[in-house]
Amino acid sequence: MKKVKLFENWIEEQDVFRDVDITTMNKILGVRNINRIKKIILNTVSELQICSGFFDLNFSINDDFLDMISGKVIKQYCNEIYALLQNDVVGYIKKLEENNFSTKITNRVETKKNLDHVLKRNKKIFDSLFDQRDESKREEFLFTIANKFFEFCFQEKTFPKFKRLINDDDKHSIARLLLTIIWSNLAEHGWQHWHRDCIDRIKRECGKGHEVVYIAGGTDIYQLIKNGIYNIRVIDPFLSTQPEYYSEDWKVLVEADHVDTIKVPKTNLVMKKISHKKTGETLVAELSKGEKEKIKSSVTKWDLVDKSNKKIGRVTFERRFVHQEDFVSRGDLPGVARRAKPGCLLISFNEIYFISAPISQNGWGINPAKFPDNIKFFVKQLRNPVDKKILLNYRYNTTQRKLHYIHLGTCVN
Repeated sequence: MKKVKLFENWIEEQDVFRDVDITTMNKILGVRNINRIKKIILNTVSELQICSGFFDLNFSINDDFLDMISGKVIKQYCNEIYALLQNDVVGYIKKLEENNFSTKITNRVETKKNLDHVLKRNKKIFDSLFDQRDESKREEFLFTIANKFFEFCFQEKTFPKFKRLINDDDKHSIARLLLTIIWSNLAEHGWQHWHRDCIDRIKRECGKGHEVVYIAGGTDIYQLIKNGIYNIRVIDPFLSTQPEYYSEDWKVLVEADHVDTIKVPKTNLVMKKISHKKTGETLVAELSKGEKEKIKSSVTKWDLVDKSNKKIGRVTFERRFVHQEDFVSRGDLPGVARRAKPGCLLISFNEIYFISAPISQNGWGINPAKFPDNIKFFVKQLRNPVDKKILLNYRYNTTQRKLHYIHLGTCVN
């Protein structure tokens, strides 16, 4: 059995995060955080209203204005922020509005600046709130908050509140702050990670013999297999940029390579290739740097067997683009295996953008308005699945040019 490096990056760099209680930061918050907060304020004097609005500070600019901000005051308001983020995101947004975090002036300042500057400043503010020596723990806090913000922005109950923020120029600074934290922690840095609740839900709802269809999943099947989810179908064109973003030796999964068995690390399982068939279709894909790549569409099937050589599941790789029909019904597509089954669909956070955005905004030409009303997506970074209404709310956001800021897909920012 030839050793391949297929799963190495996933094992070394991929985390599975849980929701954490934001208020537990009260016990960690110390001089390290307070000094960072003071440094941010010092470096953003031209945007003092933003910092004073965020940290609920009331002071005037003078030679010793930093001395007026005691660590006790900062710590007190940070604890208030933690409590609101944990228990009342709507109340947190209301607090920002009451503190004049976002005004005509702050929006004017932001729109005149390079938006990368706004992005970095917003990230620094939240990084300072959760700064600690355990980098993984800091990321887990921010992962939790990004989930809360995503739900506030796009769930049916609170979407009207977010819609008001993106349609009111005076509130754009708040909208940008929310989108920064969502994008940075679920896409920019969180693209490779999983939420524990997502894995547990998939196992509970789709794990009993049902197939999980992973749209644009690439080689990212390790956590599923490791957690006992053995029937997986990946629909992905598999581009030559795979090693840069995912893993080496990816070709053995989807090409007629001489490697026919793969040991799944840290398990007693082996993947055995049972078939590889080309469909006769040639695809043309555009890579991230604009080059064109021709791809031969194919279907490759692998059986998952245990240490006694008993088949316990199957992993199928359809090397092709995703189609609107993949989100509609079961049945057979010409030359490929059955369509995805609503209810067992899995996707990464980045790809929510591409299936929701219109072609004019670099989308994949998928229209979520045509999805069945009961469709449900598991998103590997999100604690709760998304439904059709969430996707339509998300699509609305992608089409709003009034709020000039980032898109939430990493490759489109």
